[in-house]
Amino acid sequence: SVSGTQLARLRAHGVLVDLGASDLALTDAEAHTLLLERDDSVTADRSARLNAACEGWVTGLLLTAAARGADGEPVGGITSLDVPELLDEYIRNEVLAQLSSAEAEFLLQASVLKTVSAPLADAALDRTDSGQLIERLCTNSAFVTRLRAGWCRLHDLLRLALQARLEREHPALVTRIRSRAAAWHADQGTPEYAIHYSMESGLRDETVALMGRFAVAEFGRGRQATIQGWMDWAEEEGAVPGDPLLTLAGAMMAALTGDPESSERWAATQRDGARSTGSSDPSVQGYRVLLDAYQCRRGSEVMLADARRARELVPFCLLYTS
Repeated sequence: SVSGTQLARLRAHGVLVDLGASDLALTDAEAHTLLLERDDSVTADRSARLNAACEGWVTGLLLTAAARGADGEPVGGITSLDVPELLDEYIRNEVLAQLSSAEAEFLLQASVLKTVSAPLADAALDRTDSGQLIERLCTNSAFVTRLRAGWCRLHDLLRLALQARLEREHPALVTRIRSRAAAWHADQGTPEYAIHYSMESGLRDETVALMGRFAVAEFGRGRQATIQGWMDWAEEEGAVPGDPLLTLAGAMMAALTGDPESSERWAATQRDGARSTGSSDPSVQGYRVLLDAYQCRRGSEVMLADARRARELVPFCLLYTS
């Protein structure tokens, strides 16, 4: 065997080359050539889509391409709902079997997370040893890749296959992991991730509450598309009137983007919700006055007075008084 010191010396002299998963990944052209040997009708575009889903992994590509849908076409865009059985079996027998039980269980539960860090995993998976497990897996498994400092990701096919199994066998656990991940991201001030996980959890009231918690701040940062996506989701889920700050943010956004009808509709929704709940939250009152300023129903002088009053009620609110 060669010692670590000897390996370092060989690297220093340029006679040793390390090959990682990215070096062994198939190019789209190589994937197309490989798949043509098994199906001469496969197109370059189809091969490229499959190769992207498999991240250049040869075995994953072959197993995925071998799976046939009802229309006889190779399965393409993979989700956790349609991971090919052959691929699932391979991962179970050839990937997880090489890991310790603790590592395999960690990967199974961490598959719910798009990217993983030790603090997030500890919180979402309710454990305290995530850091050690992540370090071992990043070092020893080609299916776990380091990202920015402290973060890693699972290979997409591995993640989706494991997530599909966890959803089948322990759906309530998946919901809890997503809910905890949402809470962790909310505490870290990363609302897009928080609300993504909360939406996936299926916990509607929890999701709307998170949206309301961050809606005005996201609005103030100019993230109208984000707010619009939240509003659309809330309407589709029947979560209206939902949270008062979410509806106020939607109404203000619509007013500023030239959509008075939507602004009036969301303002009316917020007023109806306030009447039914008897809300007297000062921040809600302040943003309601700010909305009056944005809508400018009673002329510029009243608009300016409303903006000044809003500033007194909510000192950190975003005002356009120039």
